[in-house]
Amino acid sequence: MRVVFLVACVLFTFYQVKCLRKAEEEQRPLPVADTEERSEYDLSEIMNECNETFRIEMIYIESLNTSGSFPDETDKTPKCYVRCVLERSLVASEDGQFDADRTADVFAGMRSDTPLDTVKQMAAICSERSETCKCERAYQFLRCLIQMEIENEKE
Repeated sequence: MRVVFLVACVLFTFYQVKCLRKAEEEQRPLPVADTEERSEYDLSEIMNECNETFRIEMIYIESLNTSGSFPDETDKTPKCYVRCVLERSLVASEDGQFDADRTADVFAGMRSDTPLDTVKQMAAICSERSETCKCERAYQFLRCLIQMEIENEKE
C-alpha cells in the first residue's frame, strides 16, 4: 500500500512540474527584433534567433515540411519555436491573430510554386483557430498551411 501511495505522489509531482514548465515556456518572452519592421525577412536568421530560446531539433523541421506535423506533438518547445518564428516575421501578432497577406509574403514559394493569392486564401482558412495556447495555436496554423499545400501539390 505504501508503494502505491509513493508512486501516486511521484506521478502527481511529475505532472505538476511538467504543467509548470509548459506554462513557463508559454510565458517566456520571445527574442526582441533588433531591426525596424522590414518588408523582406531573413527567415533563416529569425529561425536561428528563435532556436536560441526554443531549441528544436532539425528532424522536427524536416518532419513538419514533409508531413505537415511534428514527430512528437506532445512536446511544447517546438510549438513555441513556431510561435516565435511567426511572431518575429509578423505573420502572427502577439495576441495570436494571423495576417493572411503577411503569411503570403513570407511563405509564398517556400515549398512550391503556390501563387500568392492561393497562399492568402489558405492562410485565411487556417487562421480560424480555437486554441487558447499561443504556441499550440501557432503550430496548428502552420500545420494547416503546410498540410493544405501538400494536398495541393498532389493534385
